[in-house]
Amino acid sequence: MISYINLYWLFILLIGYNQRYDLMFTLHELIFRYIHYWDNDFRISSISHIERDGYTEMIYTYKNGKKYKLFNKNKLDKEPYSSEQIIKKRHSRNMIKSEEDVIMAEYILTNDERIDFLDEIQELSGPLGNFHKDVDGNLLNKKVIEESYGLKDIDRIEIMNSEGEIIIIN
Repeated sequence: MISYINLYWLFILLIGYNQRYDLMFTLHELIFRYIHYWDNDFRISSISHIERDGYTEMIYTYKNGKKYKLFNKNKLDKEPYSSEQIIKKRHSRNMIKSEEDVIMAEYILTNDERIDFLDEIQELSGPLGNFHKDVDGNLLNKKVIEESYGLKDIDRIEIMNSEGEIIIIN
């Protein structure tokens, strides 16, 4: 005689067999979302603010150790970009996708001496390499860069990205 418990398990197995593809898809989605959340390098690990004369310098670091600076007229209490925005931009067809696409940067002193400034400019370019252009209140000019990095006698800053575009900050 077949007990009701055995019939119940037989019924569950039959349903599971018929729905095996949906079950596999659901498990795959759950595992992918879990791994994506924990292995996501674009989650903010720290944010600090330095109040300057007329603006705020925001220094933020992602889980992958990349540090970025943002000069803003207002004090931002949240991250400038979500991890979804960064991942979407990096998988787009645009040429400028990250700070690594800034390939040359140097500041020129008043006596025409050129000094490499690439690492610092990559910090300022942000995770998307666009110098935080789409963040409200963004402030990037020669004066704030001089104050932040303790530089003097800068005539201009020249930046080249991977598209060959030259940006000059006076």
